[in-house]
Amino acid sequence: MNNKCNYAKVTATACTAKYCLNMLKRDLPDVLLLDIDLPDRNGINLCIELKSNYPNLKILALTSYGELTVIRRMINAGANGYVLKNGMADEILLGIQTVAAGESFFCDEVDMLLKKQTGFEIILTKKERELLQLICEG
Repeated sequence: MNNKCNYAKVTATACTAKYCLNMLKRDLPDVLLLDIDLPDRNGINLCIELKSNYPNLKILALTSYGELTVIRRMINAGANGYVLKNGMADEILLGIQTVAAGESFFCDEVDMLLKKQTGFEIILTKKERELLQLICEG
């Protein structure tokens, strides 16, 4: 991945939630790629903790879970984007670049799932919910 672009560089890797939390105490990345399936902890719960401790940390879920309920939970936990591991490298790099720029990103497959959802349930990011709350309060 490093050879294909000049804007993304791997600064550290962590195989467990515990190691990730320890590394973040030393250095915050521009974008954190977070899997849901970690050996010591659920990535969704870790995302909630990370956003609580580091509200400006940009998190891109990079996982094999493509079920709508899991995607919704990760977005509600504060993830700024969601990319499936089976995606093309270019799509993953675009996700990193987009999230680093402060925008949300969903790979094509996830985007289609989110658009197909039925009913009136609307998925909002934590920041969007906070903004909506402020608007409602006047």
